[in-house]
Amino acid sequence: MIPSLPSSYSTVSAEALLQQVLVDYSIDPPERCLFWERGTNDTYVVHCADAKYALRVYRHEIYPRDAMEFEVEGLLYLRSQGFDVAYPIPRKSGGYLTEIATVEGNRYVMLTSFAKGKCLEYKSADDARRMGASIARMHEASLGFESSYVRARIDLRTLLDESIAAIEPYVSHRPGDLDFLRRAGQFASDAVRRVPESELDIGFCHGDLHGSNAHMHEGVITHFDFEECGYGYRAYDIATFRWGTRLDGAEELLWPAFQKGYESVRSIGAEDLGLIPHFMLIRHIWLIGFHMRNAADFGADLTSDGYIDRQWKRLRELKDACSDS
Repeated sequence: MIPSLPSSYSTVSAEALLQQVLVDYSIDPPERCLFWERGTNDTYVVHCADAKYALRVYRHEIYPRDAMEFEVEGLLYLRSQGFDVAYPIPRKSGGYLTEIATVEGNRYVMLTSFAKGKCLEYKSADDARRMGASIARMHEASLGFESSYVRARIDLRTLLDESIAAIEPYVSHRPGDLDFLRRAGQFASDAVRRVPESELDIGFCHGDLHGSNAHMHEGVITHFDFEECGYGYRAYDIATFRWGTRLDGAEELLWPAFQKGYESVRSIGAEDLGLIPHFMLIRHIWLIGFHMRNAADFGADLTSDGYIDRQWKRLRELKDACSDS
């Protein structure tokens, strides 16, 4: 028999969470805890007699603790401003995060309220308009937010430099594609750097507004999954939604409605608007970097030649769109 081997990404027992972790949270006695899905981190659904909650188990060392505490503060601030988010539930012993020991090392747990409803289907322009207005309210509600914790900014270093550095080892055998990646990154970076930061909308961002991190129930949109939040370019938040509509082949229908909905609440500056195609390109580079950085846990197909073929086709399309805008 081979001795115990190390693990990089284990699945924590839902029953253990129910018996050992959830008892310390300020909720009615939990009756069930169900593993729901594996994504960037792991999500469980917790059922009490009259309510349910979402429990997240962060992966080992995916973020420093300060980054998670920043997320907690951001969510609590948005809630204090009357904005609908899946907000953190406090522990009876204080704080919001629980540190647990797992096979691969220490991980953290956060319990939040459950976002009622389901994801918008975006079958009509009206869905996109609603989402645009909701994201604008999020940006508006967060204007006064200041955190006592440090988190990496949503800036060119985080979005581009670190992403390209993560991608390079997996594309080194394709020098033409690697050269294109670097040139595309420089092209987008130059466009952003040409605009003084003082002329751009900088503030608290969700960081992953592709359209599915929110549920709608009885006309109310509640946002969740703020794992990639931070201070940064609001145009990137907006561009991420538009990028998602392009991947789905629905940009022509949904983007104008989203923009109209957003600007019914707060304006998008001309400089920010002009950079949105470049931030869509940046978003795609970030996604590739995210996938390749996490391929050991998500699957090696995310570093395969087939994956590179598909994603570089998208990169070329996005860069061409920047040139046409």
